[in-house]
Amino acid sequence: MKEFGIQKHFDAGQQRWYVLEVLPNKSTYAIKNLNRQGFHTFYPHFRTSKKYGKVLRSVLVPLFPRYVFVNTVLGGKEVRTLNSTYGVKGLLSCEAQNPSSVCPDVMRDLLSRCDSDEISGNTFSCGDEVRFISGPLYGRLASIESLDSQGRVMVLFQLLGAENRLVVEQSAIVPANM
Repeated sequence: MKEFGIQKHFDAGQQRWYVLEVLPNKSTYAIKNLNRQGFHTFYPHFRTSKKYGKVLRSVLVPLFPRYVFVNTVLGGKEVRTLNSTYGVKGLLSCEAQNPSSVCPDVMRDLLSRCDSDEISGNTFSCGDEVRFISGPLYGRLASIESLDSQGRVMVLFQLLGAENRLVVEQSAIVPANM
């Protein structure tokens, strides 16, 4: 089963990336405990804007909430150590006894898009000028009004002499200068 970048086999003695599920609101606690035990962790974030009252703030949001990647050589001792770490619910596995590793190509791609644990790349900010690249508004210009953590963007654009707001996926827009 290599669907979604998960490999079903278990390779004892080979260093691979595995996924840990952490307890609600315990991600930083679990990561600190894992690092203290000598495990290499990866918890990717991306920057988005959130509105607090009338103030718009830039915040970091986890790409996979409640899931932490750990790079290790997995044996019986390591499985017990990881599963019993404070803040960790357990290793993800397709079968009850065999933890599933993440496909190396998927991890390589994910790691290449990150600066430390923050995803870089096609990120937008409020006020950016964008152009629609799909749908009935193809080619029209708009400006970003707000972003959410699910990858949706509220844009403001002119149509028939009026300002209109629309929520679209980030994949439907590109920077206006492209």
